[in-house]
Amino acid sequence: MGKKINHLWPFIFLLASSCTSVCKQEAVPCSRLLIFLDKSVSVKGQDARLEARVENALIPILESKISNTNDYIEVHLIHGESIGAKALLQKTWKETPPCEATMGPDTYKQEEQDYNNRLKKFRREIKSELLGQLNQKVVGDIVYETDMLGTLAGL
Repeated sequence: MGKKINHLWPFIFLLASSCTSVCKQEAVPCSRLLIFLDKSVSVKGQDARLEARVENALIPILESKISNTNDYIEVHLIHGESIGAKALLQKTWKETPPCEATMGPDTYKQEEQDYNNRLKKFRREIKSELLGQLNQKVVGDIVYETDMLGTLAGL
């Protein structure tokens, strides 16, 4: 009977070693956020509260759409010469969250906090760049018309 138990050890070891939990990146589909910024004459003359309204609308969008590895944001102007125009902003969140199974609880807690702080900083940078583009003056004939179809054709 002792020999049967000895034959089971490799199987028990294999079973135990294959059941350990190791973090794997979940196959979460990445979000692609596309923002169109209209800087044509039709939006000129807005009151000073425009930036605050844009910022208040932008914060929850960024928090919900930029939260997983490979989430992506792209910002385009909508104007009279938008066909073939480059994006104003293109950014991808590349970092992966820490894995609790590969570190101790205190280390994991610190790594998770650091990861969340870097993600918040990334979102703040996007928001700042977008608000900076909103405040930047555009000159020339391109500001006289809004061309949504032209912008879409260029994508």
